[in-house]
Amino acid sequence: RMRADLAEVVAQRRPQGSLPAGVDDEAMAALLFSIVAGFIVQMTLLGAPAVAEVGAVAEAIWPS
Repeated sequence: RMRADLAEVVAQRRPQGSLPAGVDDEAMAALLFSIVAGFIVQMTLLGAPAVAEVGAVAEAIWPS
């Protein structure tokens, strides 16, 4: 269900022009889901300090 929710968010944001054109909503949701899953795994295995800068980097890559 989480991936479907992400696809809905992607579809809602697309008209705002904040997402790359020509990328399928489901494919973008799959990428975002992978990022979230990887974040959770790292935090679980390595602890919060291992992912402390992830938010800042994400904002630098994808500014709002």
